Amino acid sequence: MQPKTKAFRAAGEAEAFDGILVKLELALSKAGAGGVELGTVRLQRWELDVAAHMEAARSLMMAVLQSENEHRTVLQHVFGGDCLRISRARAVVESTLQLGLCSRQGRATDCLRACESVEQVLGDLGLGFSLRSVLQGSSVSLQRRFT
Repeated sequence: MQPKTKAFRAAGEAEAFDGILVKLELALSKAGAGGVELGTVRLQRWELDVAAHMEAARSLMMAVLQSENEHRTVLQHVFGGDCLRISRARAVVESTLQLGLCSRQGRATDCLRACESVEQVLGDLGLGFSLRSVLQGSSVSLQRRFT
């Protein structure tokens, strides 16, 4: 793949992942604000939406992980740098699981495993310190917002 093509692909993947994160954070804020009640059709719709977004996030992470081997250019562009995207993803998945509202926890668990795989590669690429720092901040921030 040519460098220009990789940069274009990375930008598209980053934008797609940002869109998924916004949808997951919005869904989580609805649940945290009491907008989803147990046993309602609204809860079932919420769960379906969250499961679909979790699957999309997991699929994108796995596609980026499996797409390249040597320098991990796309992975570094999408998830590296400040490591904010991957930390936001982990925080949203963990918060969703902690709320206990999602009966489709298999998708959330799969998404969490994909986050862990990305984090492992980022750590191998020398971004472990940045990742740990931002992960701590993201978890605390989401806990304050949604619980």
